[in-house]
Amino acid sequence: MTVDSTSRPVLVWAPGKVILFGEHAVVYGKKAVAASLGLHTYAVCRTRADSLVEFNLPDLNVSLSWDVSALPNSQFSRSTPDHLDQLEQHCWSLHDRNVKRAVLAFLYLFCGVRSETIGGSKSTGIDLTLVSDLPLAGGLGSSASFAVALAAGMLGAFGALGKPKEADRKDEIDFDQDHLRLVNEWAFVAEKVMHGNPSGLDNTLCTYGGALAYSKGHFNKIDKFTSFRFLLTSTKVPKDTKVQVEKVRVRREMFPEVIDPILDSIHHISLRCIDLFNSAADQDDHSVVEASLKECISINHALLNALGVSHPSLERVCEITARYRLHSKLTGAGGGGCALTLIPQGFPGQELHNVVADLEKEGYQCFETSIAGPGIRGMELGPEVLAGNQEVLNPRELKSLFDH
Repeated sequence: MTVDSTSRPVLVWAPGKVILFGEHAVVYGKKAVAASLGLHTYAVCRTRADSLVEFNLPDLNVSLSWDVSALPNSQFSRSTPDHLDQLEQHCWSLHDRNVKRAVLAFLYLFCGVRSETIGGSKSTGIDLTLVSDLPLAGGLGSSASFAVALAAGMLGAFGALGKPKEADRKDEIDFDQDHLRLVNEWAFVAEKVMHGNPSGLDNTLCTYGGALAYSKGHFNKIDKFTSFRFLLTSTKVPKDTKVQVEKVRVRREMFPEVIDPILDSIHHISLRCIDLFNSAADQDDHSVVEASLKECISINHALLNALGVSHPSLERVCEITARYRLHSKLTGAGGGGCALTLIPQGFPGQELHNVVADLEKEGYQCFETSIAGPGIRGMELGPEVLAGNQEVLNPRELKSLFDH
C-alpha cells in the first residue's frame, strides 16, 4: 500500500440513535423524543500517495477499490444528490441492495468532498475502513451513523476539520459548530443517496449527539436532557417499518375514535418527558426523573401494543425484564427489532448479568449502553499508533487505544 506520508490518518466514531418516546404518533404530527445512542460506527481514513481509492467493510466482508481516474470529475452537490448515474456504473457488480447503497454513498462523498477540499483535478486516493457496533436494520440509525462517520472521516483526511485540541488529549479533533454543520450536510446528502427522502433527524443526532424533540420537519434540542443507562436488546426479528406504519393507518381508519386518543396519549408522554427533564434539571433531582421515566416507558409500550405494532419477541423482553422490576419498551417501528430497558441507578451488577443471561437464552443480543451522549468525535493518528499497521487498519482496535 502507498501511504501519503504528508497526511495524518484520522479515526472518527459516530453514535447511533434511538427513539425514546413517540413512535408512530409522530407520523400524524405528534411529538416524539429521540436521542443519540452509545453504540458507534468507527471509520479510519487516510489519503494515499497514489490514485487508488479503497473502501473496506470488514463486518460485511466487503473490500473494493477504484482508480481516481475512473471516477467522475464533476461538482457534487452538498444538498441534493446528483450525477448518481455516473456512479452507479461502478456498483453494477454488487448484488446486495444495502451494500450497493452504502458503496454508492461512499463514492458520492469521496467525489464530493475531494472536489470541495483539494480540487477534482488532483489524483489523490484514499483508504477508508469502517466497522460498526450497531445492529443493521434495527431502527437504531445505523445508516445515519455510517453516513456521519464516512463524512467526518473523509473531511478529516482531506484536512477540512479542526486541528487537534491543545488539551489532555492532544490528538483529539476539535469539532466546532462550522465543522459539525459541514459533517451533517454531507451526511444528510449521503442519507438521501441511500434512502431517497430521509427526515434529517437521524444524521443530526449522530452528528451533534444529545436529545431532540421532533415533529414533522421540526427539531428542537432538549438542552437539559440527562444521560441514562439502558439495556438495548435486539430480538433479531427483522422489522419492516412500512408494514407497521400501514398497520396503524388501517387500524386508525377502522377505529378513529379509539386510535386517535392513543396517538394523543403517546404525544403527551413525549411532552411529559420534555417537561420532566426541564423541570428536574432545575431541581437537580435524578430520582424524580428516573421514577417518572419508568412509568412513561411502560405506558408508552402498552399504547404501542394497542396500536398493534409490538411482537411476541418484544413482549418476551418486557416479561423477562419485569421479573427484575425493570421497565422496557419497543423502540422504532416495532414488529420485531429492538427493545429498550431502563437500568436504574444502583441496580446490582449481578442482577443485570442475570437479566442479560435470561435474554440471551431466548436468542436475543444485548448491549449495555447510554443515551444522549456526545455526537461525532475523532482523533488524528500519529506514527507511534501506525507503526506496523501499514495495511488495512482496524478502527475498533484503534479506538480502544484512545480509550486507554
